[in-house]
Amino acid sequence: MLPIDVVVILFWVAVVFGFRFCPDGDPRGFYRKRRVPLSPPGWVFGVVWAALYACIAGAGVMFYYARPHDVWQYTVGGILLICNIPLNKAWTPLFFAGRQTWLAAADALAICLTAVGFCVTTAWIGWGWEDVYAWIAFGLFVPYVLWTAFATFLSLEYALGWDKTPHKHHERH
Repeated sequence: MLPIDVVVILFWVAVVFGFRFCPDGDPRGFYRKRRVPLSPPGWVFGVVWAALYACIAGAGVMFYYARPHDVWQYTVGGILLICNIPLNKAWTPLFFAGRQTWLAAADALAICLTAVGFCVTTAWIGWGWEDVYAWIAFGLFVPYVLWTAFATFLSLEYALGWDKTPHKHHERH
C-alpha cells in the first residue's frame, strides 16, 4: 500500500467518525451559554475537526516516510507530534467538563506551540525540496496550526471572561 493510500483511508475514517461523534462540538451547552466574539457556530467544530484529524493522521504518515538528514530531526519531530496528541485530548475535558478556562487556554497554547514546532521540523527535513514526504506532512499540518492558533485566541477570550452572552430579551428560541 502506498503512503497516499493510507492518507486517503485515514481521511475518510476521520470524516465518518468526526461527523458521527461530534455533531455540534458542544457536549454540555457551555459554548452556547458563553459565546465570545469571533466564535463560530457549534456545528463548525465537528466538520473542522473531522478534516483536521484526517490531516494530522496524514501528516503523521508522511512524516514516517520522510528521510531526515539527521536522526535528531526525526526525533524532535516525533516527540513534538507525540506530545501534541495528549495535549489535544486534554483540552476538551479541561474546557467543557472542568470549566478550567485558564488551564484550557494554557493547554491550547501548548498544542499550538508543539504543532508549530512539528511544522518547523518537517520544513527543516524537507529543506531544499529534498524530501517531498516532509513537505506533504508540512502542508497537511498547516491547517491544524492555524486552527489551534485560533482556538488559543478563543480560549484566552473565555479565560479572560469576555462573556458576550445576549440578554434574555434578545435570545432566540
